[in-house]
Amino acid sequence: MSIISLRSILDANKLSGNNFNDWYQNLRSVLMHEKLIDVIDKPANVAPQKGESNASALDAYAKYFEQSTTTKCIILASMSPELHRQNESMTPAHIIAHVKKMYESESRTSIHRISKSSFKIRI
Repeated sequence: MSIISLRSILDANKLSGNNFNDWYQNLRSVLMHEKLIDVIDKPANVAPQKGESNASALDAYAKYFEQSTTTKCIILASMSPELHRQNESMTPAHIIAHVKKMYESESRTSIHRISKSSFKIRI
């Protein structure tokens, strides 16, 4: 059985700023395919307290930590080197929030500007 990797989509379309919406859509597709989307969509698991010996809590956290690390690597690898350096010390959810804050409104503004100029041309 061959495994299809969608990660090449992110390699070909690294986040550089002006392509945020496309990059984010591609990132979500890759994370859904790899069953990692919950890492950025749901609250983070809290590490068990020192001395807590609940095996299921430890196993759940270990699984979350592994998924979080993989997700972070996928996100950082799909960014320009400058963005990678700026975000490498954050968790996956924080990276997404930071990048959204930086580029989402900028992207919407440029789309609005393009739409506005195309309507002017029609008239």
